Amino acid sequence: MSKRTLTLAAATVTAVLAVTACDTSAKEVGDASLRTLVSKLGEVSFKEENHTIDGELSCATSDGKSYTITCTGHDTAKKPVRLVVKADRKKDVSSSKPDRIRATSVIGTVDGKEVFSQKCLGSAC
Repeated sequence: MSKRTLTLAAATVTAVLAVTACDTSAKEVGDASLRTLVSKLGEVSFKEENHTIDGELSCATSDGKSYTITCTGHDTAKKPVRLVVKADRKKDVSSSKPDRIRATSVIGTVDGKEVFSQKCLGSAC
């Protein structure tokens, strides 16, 4: 192989790796933003049901058969709280407004008992 061909091949591999790294970072940033928004809106929903969150909800995402955001924490009475937001795909979790999330299902539980079940989270739900 000529030096020019090797240089071109190396540049191509570097570009592919850079694009892959950007895609991964964009996904992680998107998931982090969505988790933060769900956490904040979830705290409001629990408060509306008389379960003020002690601190913040901790949220994680998972991709399986569906896209799921699961948040956990405790209310001020130290009861465990859990929020599960599910959609068929990530793009089905929509946030057309900064104060509302739509999904296939949004379920909030306190001490294992369901306190709300809906298809959106936040204002005007």
